[in-house]
Amino acid sequence: MSGIVDTVGLISGIVTIVSFTLSNSIPSQRAGGAVVGVGVGLGNSPTEPGNMDGSVQAIYGFDANNDYLGVSDTDIHVERGGYAEIQIHQELGETVQARKINFVNSDDAMCIQYLSVTQVNDYKTVWTGDVGYHCGQASWYPGKQAVGRAEDGTEYKPGCVWLDGNLEADAMSASLKFDIGYYYANPDGSHTSEQEFCDGTQWSTSQDPMKKGKRAFPSPRDLTDQVLRDGWLVVNSDANQPASWVCNSDTSFGPDYVNLPEGMFCDMGTHTLYPLCSTTDDDADCFDLELAETGTEGALTRRDAPGSVLLERAPPTFNYTAVEHW
Repeated sequence: MSGIVDTVGLISGIVTIVSFTLSNSIPSQRAGGAVVGVGVGLGNSPTEPGNMDGSVQAIYGFDANNDYLGVSDTDIHVERGGYAEIQIHQELGETVQARKINFVNSDDAMCIQYLSVTQVNDYKTVWTGDVGYHCGQASWYPGKQAVGRAEDGTEYKPGCVWLDGNLEADAMSASLKFDIGYYYANPDGSHTSEQEFCDGTQWSTSQDPMKKGKRAFPSPRDLTDQVLRDGWLVVNSDANQPASWVCNSDTSFGPDYVNLPEGMFCDMGTHTLYPLCSTTDDDADCFDLELAETGTEGALTRRDAPGSVLLERAPPTFNYTAVEHW
């Protein structure tokens, strides 16, 4: 593992060059085929014992003409929030650059934050989950890990995109395929356009390899599944990832979400935004984070007067068995 890679990402809604600085998450060059580093943001709910991880069904490589080069080993386990390196065995061209990378997930949902690729000639590039979020092509959630910085020094935390082979978790896609050329920062500082940033990735609801011919990406689904949300609350201290941003997106999906600097809570089941009770004296519904963190049912409350909280609001009620602080 080595190096820092300039790639194309999203800062404040603008497609721009970012430096991917997780040098220990950039694969080293290997003979025999490209190596893909898989960075996972979230997996299945931590409220389900033994159900927190996932696996990659396979990663396929294709050349610049979209001809098949090879495939990785199959069913490779990746821990929730973890990282794994997976090599494509390019039996049809060991020295050829795998220009197109086709990532296929297993039947366990995972939220992919980044895919770092090192070719047999040591050419490196990074794809991030910002593509799915920005282009509206995948269900997404905020990314937990800072992976680099923008040119102005701004910390870079790309979102993650949900992939699920059997679509039971209401992920919009089972697989994706991207052209590495669309996510490379040129030495002169130029990079792909916003349209190319989106066009460089294809999406599919199938676990079959995406061969020649572009598949239309799937339509947004009604993201109401409980598998990845029940009993799980994320509390984020990053002001750059507000709850309003998550709640107002038609394609965001995942556990209920609090942003502390903003003082807001998002009920991800209904995409409804509420203030935290600690930040408002209004006579209105508010979310009591202290109650939520103790697992007390009825965290959504009504404050009738400053200093008085009446637990009389049901439904909805929230009863969390896992609270994760970022």
